[in-house]
Amino acid sequence: MLYYVVCIATLLVGVVMLVKETVRRLSSLAGSLFRPVHTIASLNRNRKTFNGN
Repeated sequence: MLYYVVCIATLLVGVVMLVKETVRRLSSLAGSLFRPVHTIASLNRNRKTFNGN
């Protein structure tokens, strides 16, 4: 019985760590994608105001 409890606990800890790492990577990915998109949008906005449109 103790063997199964230890196995289930190990599995749960592994899943929690995997989810935590995945969320960290996704937030990092979102941040790295947001910055260039924001920069391009800012450049396009500045170009429109510079041209007088």
